Amino acid sequence: MVKTRKNTTGLKGSVRKMPLKLALLVAFFAGSSNLVFAQNLPQVPEEPSFWESTKTVRFIQNEDEEPSRASRENLPKNPEQGLGGRPEANPFAPLGIRSGNFMLRPSLEQGLRATSNSKNSSSGKNAVLSETQLRMDIQTDLPRHAAFLNLTGNWIKTISGDDVSEPFLLLNSGLRLDLDNQSRLNLGFDYMLRRESASSPNNLDVADENPLFHTLSGTVGIEREGNLLFGRADARFDRNIYGDADLTGGGTISQSDRNNNYVSAKLRGGFQVSAALKPFVEVEAGKRIYDDKYDHNGFQRSGNQYAANAGLMFDLGEKFNGELSVGYLRSQLDDDRLRNVDGLAFNALVNWSPQRGTDVALNARTLVEGATTANVSGSLLYLASLEVKHNIRSNLILTAGIDTRIRDNKDNTGFDYTYGAQIGATYWVNRFVALNARLRHEQMKSDLASRDYRSNSIYVGMKLQR
Repeated sequence: MVKTRKNTTGLKGSVRKMPLKLALLVAFFAGSSNLVFAQNLPQVPEEPSFWESTKTVRFIQNEDEEPSRASRENLPKNPEQGLGGRPEANPFAPLGIRSGNFMLRPSLEQGLRATSNSKNSSSGKNAVLSETQLRMDIQTDLPRHAAFLNLTGNWIKTISGDDVSEPFLLLNSGLRLDLDNQSRLNLGFDYMLRRESASSPNNLDVADENPLFHTLSGTVGIEREGNLLFGRADARFDRNIYGDADLTGGGTISQSDRNNNYVSAKLRGGFQVSAALKPFVEVEAGKRIYDDKYDHNGFQRSGNQYAANAGLMFDLGEKFNGELSVGYLRSQLDDDRLRNVDGLAFNALVNWSPQRGTDVALNARTLVEGATTANVSGSLLYLASLEVKHNIRSNLILTAGIDTRIRDNKDNTGFDYTYGAQIGATYWVNRFVALNARLRHEQMKSDLASRDYRSNSIYVGMKLQR
């Protein structure tokens, strides 16, 4: 069967005294990482929601939770009436369920979304969708070392209108071992399952439903920070596995020729101008290897990828912190008939709190996307989002955000520009129940008019947490 595709382009003492639970945890993560290393890497998905949430070694609290750090337990009790009480920083943060040195925070949200474009594509139609999200976050609060495991599962299903089935599963996990006061060993394992976007440049013309794909990722890294210099080395192994696509007239079409592995190494080094400012340089080299040497069109899609960046890490406390970098990204395929995909790369992760109760978050990243069309090597994708969260009252939170995706197609079809804007509100009935609502507008404008689409949606839901 011929496939028809859219023509787009000091470990010493501390380890010996390690608690039994922590030792078991180390063994678990090490075993998980070795499993992934035996498989290797996939292409990163295009949606911002993925790369914003999969920071492989992140030992921070969720944005709506209070930090769980070791502290005194015999503090004075606040008075029940009158002056002298100290309000909680976040009175509606989840309490969690404690088991030894582990804290579990589960949540469940159920809602309805009405949309004018169920698939966010040129062929999308009106629909009313049921959306269910289950989340479980597990973290440790040891004075040394740290570990986390976050699991998020989403299910979107049509109630009326255009038929949509969108499963999504994301698991992030990480383990940090403090070797001494200046050195740390980091391990991580991630897994994601989702359906390929209908607006993807690799979307099939003849497909009724795009394929599901699995992404498995494993990382190991070591970092050291001295009085003046600091450095970090990371190795990453990922794998992408694509399922079959359902055809409009019935039957399926295999996507197995897209399955691939990726292995990369990254080095970062810099110096401390002050405790708050740390300029750095970073280089990365990787190799992508497809299961099939040639794809269905007879092209070799395996190749090398290189990146070099210079940037600045800054930490002025909870008011202003993050990092910014700019550099160059290049993907060179083994097939001489396919041109290189390269260009400027911009990356950012910035948190700013101009006043108490207001938080601003900026995220940006540059990726290389592969292709499946004959004579097309891929595209360069720029992602960015800006979100503002403001507490009107302790139990009422307003949010607003904008995001964009700019795809530089390397097949002479120009650029695709996708813009989104969203406003929302969360009202906490009590510490365990919240009501959510949001409005969103999204549209794509492309140099090829056939790719254009527009979508408006409204969502209302209820969240339960512990």
